[in-house]
Amino acid sequence: LKNVKALFRRGTCLRELKDLARAEHDIRRVLELDPANAAAKRELAAIDKAKKAELQRQKRLAQSMFSALGKM
Repeated sequence: LKNVKALFRRGTCLRELKDLARAEHDIRRVLELDPANAAAKRELAAIDKAKKAELQRQKRLAQSMFSALGKM
């Protein structure tokens, strides 16, 4: 796709659906086509924040699983 508006909308929807890798790809493509796009920069920051939150959630889950195994 080369339509900046469509890529931005799809990237935003993908972030909402928690498909962060594809969302990041679309938003980075928007920034390639329009480097001054402030909304895309904000969206990329939101994607990065969501990725960090997901990583923390996965770490907590792994810790609780291994903690439970250690108590057996």
